Amino acid sequence: MIEGGSWTVLDGQGRTVGQIDGDEFVRDGDRLIYRIDGDAIYSMDMPARLVAFVEGAMATTPQGAVFLRFVAD
Repeated sequence: MIEGGSWTVLDGQGRTVGQIDGDEFVRDGDRLIYRIDGDAIYSMDMPARLVAFVEGAMATTPQGAVFLRFVAD
């Protein structure tokens, strides 16, 4: 499970986009960019929209493309 751990978050091309620091948010510095709820990842837009599903140490879009990768710190 990704929530609650400390992770570096990479995009589908392997570029660092943010961190997870012991909670359910992916953040870029102080800015929250995604919220993780179980195996679903949501945008921080209002209203929030589903952007991906967590599968192990990776998240894929509903269409199956790699969206994010998670590397344990």
